[in-house]
Amino acid sequence: MRWNYRIVRKQGVLAVFEVYYDEDGKPETCTADPVAPQGETLDELRGDLEHYVAALASPILDIEQFRNQW
Repeated sequence: MRWNYRIVRKQGVLAVFEVYYDEDGKPETCTADPVAPQGETLDELRGDLEHYVAALASPILDIEQFRNQW
């Protein structure tokens, strides 16, 4: 299952979530809560942050479209 970071609106607040896609590339589910950048080294953290920045280029999703997934 493919995933990436996406900006999701939850209770009026925008945050970064992991979003998982179905075989057709449509968002299917996401983490219940926002995720935080992390890494064991500064380079890993930098790479993770770059993926977060890339999420800003995609349309914002709404948490309501995933409510039935949990």
